[in-house]
Amino acid sequence: MGITKYLVDDEWVVKSHDAKKTGNDNNMCWAAAASNILAWTRWSSFIPREPGQSAQAIFETFKEEVKKEDSDLHFLNNQMSTPNKVWEWWFDIHYHDIDLKNYYYHDPNFFGYRQEALERIRDYFQEKKAGVVIQTTRMGNSDDPSGNSHYVTCWGFDFDESLDDDNPEKYSKIYITDSDDTPSIPQLQDYIVTKGNGNNPNYWYLKKFLGKDDYFIADIYALGSKPSDDEVAAPDAPTGLSITT
Repeated sequence: MGITKYLVDDEWVVKSHDAKKTGNDNNMCWAAAASNILAWTRWSSFIPREPGQSAQAIFETFKEEVKKEDSDLHFLNNQMSTPNKVWEWWFDIHYHDIDLKNYYYHDPNFFGYRQEALERIRDYFQEKKAGVVIQTTRMGNSDDPSGNSHYVTCWGFDFDESLDDDNPEKYSKIYITDSDDTPSIPQLQDYIVTKGNGNNPNYWYLKKFLGKDDYFIADIYALGSKPSDDEVAAPDAPTGLSITT
């Protein structure tokens, strides 16, 4: 059948959800990616801004919150964490009557199923109608002891429908937006993915990601889309949302 490109939305839509770091936030890629998903899944549809602006507005507002010394979230100020921290904060403020657990998807035992990463992402997209953040990780070694993790927003993949799910060539590429790329320019990036390398034969690796070939998909966080306003009423538009232009 050949290769099929699957994106969760039109390319110009997904690439506009690309919140960027703006300074003193080097370790907050997880929060930027989480903000993209809140905007795309319509949980921020009450914000009177364009999609890309909504994502950046959420990110900037979250950063302002964690900077406050009296905030319960101050310990997250420019620290590494996970996307669900942003989603929990957002729901506590704007949707406190809704149980986030009904829309949040994360397998705490995923480390044992990393060989299924692309199948999991596809299921979140197509079955759960969810937006996806992936944690990419590289392990240190004797030649280069520096390990690292980086969170990005995943928007789609290339795949061959004719191949079985356990075929390592079924998926060939993923599409992402990254808070670390060129500031102020929304971009949809694509990376070749391969199953296995010299480090682990079962992990999905991104080729040339951050200049390396040994970053793999270490974890996946997903948030389901907001139902229609008939089912879940949107809150009043908040005041004080910041935006970097």
